[in-house]
Amino acid sequence: MKNRKTQIKFMLCSFLLLISLLQCNAETECQEDCSKTTDEIPICHADCDGINGCNFYDSITKDACTSPQGRVVNAIESYDKTHKLLCCEGIPYIPRNATIEFPKRAKTIVRITRIVFWRGQFVRLIIDMFR
Repeated sequence: MKNRKTQIKFMLCSFLLLISLLQCNAETECQEDCSKTTDEIPICHADCDGINGCNFYDSITKDACTSPQGRVVNAIESYDKTHKLLCCEGIPYIPRNATIEFPKRAKTIVRITRIVFWRGQFVRLIIDMFR
């Protein structure tokens, strides 16, 4: 009977520990993408670094994505003269330009142009359909 009481006591302690861990995570505003639950638009916050899975690549990344008022999550920012990065948790990369080739005898049937909000900035989206 003593063994059964020990098991129940251990299960109860484990359950209480799990509840306290869940409450600890629920109290913080920081999310995994370094934004806060109170953000209307997800913005990178330097004070979330190291909390709930938010990890900036380095101090340069943290400064680029949070100074002076923060950047939208997934915005593209300059890291240095040759590299760019994806805020908040991106690793610096060298951007590549796309090369576009059209078929020799293609005729444009439809061209759709829209301004869209993509990765934290407005860009022009052009869709061409050919025959």
